[in-house]
Amino acid sequence: MVNDLIDEHDLDFVAIMETRRGGDKACDVMKKIKLKGQYKVDTVGYRGGIWLFWRDDRFTVDVLLADLQFIHAKVKTVGGSVSFFTAVYCSPDLVLREEALGKLVDIGKEVNGPWIVGGDFNAYVFCDEKVGGAGWNRRSMESFAGCINECGWIDLGFNGSKFTWERQGLKERIDRCFSNSDWRMGNSEASVFHLFSRKSDHRPIVLRSGTSRKVDRKKRPFRFLASWLLDDRFKDFIKESWQSGEGWNFAAKSFTDEVIKWNKEVFGNIFKEKQRLRGRIEGIEKALAQHDRDHLRKLQGRLWKERGLRIRPLRKMNSAMLMKLGWRLIDDKDSLWARVIRAKYHCGNDLIPIVKNKMDGSCVWKSICGVWNEMEQGLRWNIGDGSKVNFWRDRWIPNCPPLMDLECSNPEQRNFEDLVTSFARDGQWDMIKLRCWFSEEVVRKIAAVPAPRSDLGADKVVWGLNPNGKFSVSSAFRMEANQDSGGEPTFWKKVWKWPGPQKFKSFLWLLSKERIFTNLRRFERRMTDDLLCPLCRAHSESALHAVRDCVEVKSVWMMIVKPSCWADFFNCNMKEWISMNLSKNLGKSEYGDWKLTFVVCAWRLWWRRNKFIFQNQREDKGHVFWEVLFRSREISEIWCKTSDEKMKKGLSKAEIRVGWEPPDMDWVKLNVDRAVEKEGKNAACGGLLRDSSGTWLKGFTFNIGECGVLEAELWGLLKGLEMAWDYGCKKVHIEMDSVMALNVASGTCSSPSLMASFADRIREFLKLEWEVRFTHAFREGNKAADLLAKEGLSRSLGACVLALPPRFLSTALLDD
Repeated sequence: MVNDLIDEHDLDFVAIMETRRGGDKACDVMKKIKLKGQYKVDTVGYRGGIWLFWRDDRFTVDVLLADLQFIHAKVKTVGGSVSFFTAVYCSPDLVLREEALGKLVDIGKEVNGPWIVGGDFNAYVFCDEKVGGAGWNRRSMESFAGCINECGWIDLGFNGSKFTWERQGLKERIDRCFSNSDWRMGNSEASVFHLFSRKSDHRPIVLRSGTSRKVDRKKRPFRFLASWLLDDRFKDFIKESWQSGEGWNFAAKSFTDEVIKWNKEVFGNIFKEKQRLRGRIEGIEKALAQHDRDHLRKLQGRLWKERGLRIRPLRKMNSAMLMKLGWRLIDDKDSLWARVIRAKYHCGNDLIPIVKNKMDGSCVWKSICGVWNEMEQGLRWNIGDGSKVNFWRDRWIPNCPPLMDLECSNPEQRNFEDLVTSFARDGQWDMIKLRCWFSEEVVRKIAAVPAPRSDLGADKVVWGLNPNGKFSVSSAFRMEANQDSGGEPTFWKKVWKWPGPQKFKSFLWLLSKERIFTNLRRFERRMTDDLLCPLCRAHSESALHAVRDCVEVKSVWMMIVKPSCWADFFNCNMKEWISMNLSKNLGKSEYGDWKLTFVVCAWRLWWRRNKFIFQNQREDKGHVFWEVLFRSREISEIWCKTSDEKMKKGLSKAEIRVGWEPPDMDWVKLNVDRAVEKEGKNAACGGLLRDSSGTWLKGFTFNIGECGVLEAELWGLLKGLEMAWDYGCKKVHIEMDSVMALNVASGTCSSPSLMASFADRIREFLKLEWEVRFTHAFREGNKAADLLAKEGLSRSLGACVLALPPRFLSTALLDD
């Protein structure tokens, strides 16, 4: 939204008030703003915050004084002229506001030159600048007017709606721009515009000095819009409009003219559509300023939704389409187009081209350069012989950035030209060498990737966001959308998939958004002067304090949370806290399903707080504790019963005999399985060989490291084949309970794929001089392999070959 304002109005300076974000979160948001000159004043809790942006190629800004309520700076243009600018956000609290106004008066006495002051003063000067609510605040009006007179400010007026702030029928003009006489005399044509509000109670205000740098859009070069390709009518249009019988220049010129006309008349000009929607919204804003009508409010909301759905995703879609062109430089590098581009821009002969922006580059090349960093995040190497994969710079570990971005021992000794083959020996990773460089967590991720082998094929580049390893626009679009949302879609899925009644889900959603009506939220809405928690009267009552940190509720949590988890439980922000409790089991085992107990407890503690406020009853903590346990078990029983009934209604079942079947005479049977702990932090596999009489021949367990379910299944199959060959088997019947792994092994899955490294190694074994056949087994008939895989989770990294059956397996072997 801020970037849209910068583009629409060609802004040199932007000041954002009441940001309510500080620290690293503020820095992450500020990086997305186009203006690279930046300065910020952090928030105090959720209050205040000022961000200042400017064009660093046109201005030099020296911040002279930064206060919680204003930033005062000296501005020097490229031409050498000097002026002063003060961005103001005055506190809603009258005492603090008067303190800030007094400081501004002191600054005014020292300013010698042109001076602009603007921002949110949280005060009005005249009675007609407020409509609705209680009466006028005379003291506030007098102190503000006194500051204006002492500083010698001139109100620069406004164009547009009179009121700059509005909430629930209350309207005020509290945002404005002033200047001193020196600045006004040099900028007599300057004017202030009140724009329509965007996602805020405040209207943005724009100060124009009288000169503007308008771009003549008619002189812009023709640009092919990637969004045209999404329209089914575009292919037919190309066939009809392209004059293949004429020369290239004539055909291209005539097509350009026709497609511009088609864009306006058929497809629709997105820029004009954006202007049309903005014009309608501004018209509604003006009408609402005169007469508040419900139907206008509904129309305003509908237009904002339409504007967001029809315009904003097009940027992400355009980036995804440009990534498709970038992918062609890799996947289709021998085509004429790719060879021309690679030669023209000196991209090199490597599989992944060198992409650098150039001043004289074409629009297409500059666009590809603009999305290449995002493009690289989706690329991944499948290791074959390891001759092309750089150990430090390339992405070859699933769900992991390049190793050069991770912490390691002796970073100054890294050789960034090392290939992955430098860290492997005889087809195995050199674990001693890896542990000298990295922590055990990183080593486990590396160990889960098959090591390079010289007898395998060349390394391959795949698209890591698609299971089949091939690029798709939809996966690139999802990547762009997830980057903007910071991974939030996954979090909200956890919230709405919580297994319980709707009222608890709704409460969980409100809690995640921190929208429960605590005293802090009521204070921010100017509904109360009391910030303190009603139970402890020691701290301001935020949402997190109300349901977790207050001493009156903390003791309840300590009754049901494992003592070993207290440090993590009580030391994170709201979303991290909820996400952690919906993903991990932090509760004591005797208290049932933790996801259910956690949400019920949070809801019950909030209900207890409200009961104290509205009925003046302080419930005993022990009573709350037992009611939480009782209610969560009751919900669990009812919910499970309901789910079982739905399953019985929706499915017709037939009983079949499931068990381990011995192989044919002269054959041996290999059963393999995997075990993966939550989130793939620890994975293992196991397997065993038995003859036609069911006699144990050999077995293994293998702690893989950190990987997904399918990778663990394929590791089990690979290790099982290796064990069977080493044992001297010539006829092997393999059983496993993963259909997907069987498809990869048999070549049903298309290649290249994310599993190509495993598939190549498995097929190498299948080419040997022996007979191998595969069948799918139900999990109930694969118990012995399952137990061996689970045993591997508790072992150290690496494989363990078992010549004799372990004791824990005796019951499963007898059952078979």
